[in-house]
Amino acid sequence: MSLRREICSSVSEGLATPLRSVLTCSVCNQRYDDTGRRPKFLVCFHTACQTCLNKAFKQGKVACPTCSRPTEVESVSKLPDNTQLVTLVLNMSSLNLHEAVGPGKDTCAVQVPVKTRLPCRWAIEGIQQRGRIVIELRPDKAPRLCDNFSKLCTGERGYGYSGSKVFRCLPGWWIQAGDFVSNDGEGGKSALEEDMIEAETTDLEAKAGAVEMVCVSSSGRGSLMVASQFFVHVKKYSYTHVFAYVIEGLDLVERLTQLGDGDQAYHPTQEITIVDCGRIQA
Repeated sequence: MSLRREICSSVSEGLATPLRSVLTCSVCNQRYDDTGRRPKFLVCFHTACQTCLNKAFKQGKVACPTCSRPTEVESVSKLPDNTQLVTLVLNMSSLNLHEAVGPGKDTCAVQVPVKTRLPCRWAIEGIQQRGRIVIELRPDKAPRLCDNFSKLCTGERGYGYSGSKVFRCLPGWWIQAGDFVSNDGEGGKSALEEDMIEAETTDLEAKAGAVEMVCVSSSGRGSLMVASQFFVHVKKYSYTHVFAYVIEGLDLVERLTQLGDGDQAYHPTQEITIVDCGRIQA
């Protein structure tokens, strides 16, 4: 069974034993976490914790502990996270170690209308290709995530997505963007009061075109935290922080995913830029 199917099976059937095995590094048998043992993807699609991969890293390459295929990368920290496992780990930590917080914890005064749509124009370097992607927010389900994303699109705080890059593409799965600070997955910040905000879990359908914030950390009380980085998914899977959908240009997103280079930690082979973005009312 593939790793992705094993995760789906474990969650949907509620089986503790297979879920525990998925959340454990197969090399050291230690449970993944969101610090030194973050689960990292290799070009062969196998996953191991960052600590074990650091031990296997030598002269710009890390050999897969499972199949021995080498992955060329500047450092192990630059390898893409297995984001589904990271989300599971953080959610499990929250459930196991912290009491549930009352339903009012995510309430806020939001000025984003329910049918707000955000058009973003994208340019691909080298082939002079441009296209438009329109994202429709769902603030009725995730008001703070939508407020944050909207402000980053308009740049009303003096910074945001305009001019930033798509820095990682997993062919047939997703593109990752939103790090307007360093364009490599190491930076970014929210447009609200804090650099990071608590992620709102929604029951929105995890279908192709789903837009989801990247969970980058957890708070002292176990809540998942996001800043500005986001995924646009092109395949249905199990996503828990969906707050918007692509309603125009999903075919362009699909093409962009194919630019990911598995030998370069899935960085795109050509530069992809969010040329400009803003807000329109439906």
